[in-house]
Amino acid sequence: AQAYTRPQESVECLVGRLPFGVPVNVAERRGEMARVNWEGTPPLWVAERDLLPMTERPRPDAAGIARTLELMSRFMGVPYLWGGETPFGFDCSGFAQAAMEFMGLRLPRDADLQCFAGQPVEGEPRPGDLLFFGDKTADAPEAERLGAITHVAVSSGGTEFIHATQITWGVQRNSLNPASPIYRPWLKEHLAAVRTFP
Repeated sequence: AQAYTRPQESVECLVGRLPFGVPVNVAERRGEMARVNWEGTPPLWVAERDLLPMTERPRPDAAGIARTLELMSRFMGVPYLWGGETPFGFDCSGFAQAAMEFMGLRLPRDADLQCFAGQPVEGEPRPGDLLFFGDKTADAPEAERLGAITHVAVSSGGTEFIHATQITWGVQRNSLNPASPIYRPWLKEHLAAVRTFP
């Protein structure tokens, strides 16, 4: 959300942005603008349409996952940033964490820890499941695969997923289907696990 110094959306008043999913308290409302509480100066005003009441935050059900995936898709092309957890820059586990936390699910920060926190998925990945990749190939024993996890992606359902990747230095879509134009062989060959987070 763009932040302004006054309750008006004008270039002269623009001072920055609030990251996606950051919780804020509304201190005052004027017309279609809201002033958010924060410690600094100047005051920060944002458009009401850019705020989502906590009571309306998506839940980790089919509708909430679909809504969250739609919102996360808006970050296509956001730069990869090691340690990044916001639309100013994401790393892979920060991107997955942001998606899950938007639905109220708390995940560990790193991909390997996220994998161990989830429940195994049998069969095809569903929207919102997390796909984990590592340095061992998919035909390696499970213990070896799980011990070498280095990357995570958010499933769109089936073979497609969205992730922040160092390969292109940004958020992008890929597929595990060799017939897809967004297929990357390394990802299919190094898929270590699929997890869900109830």
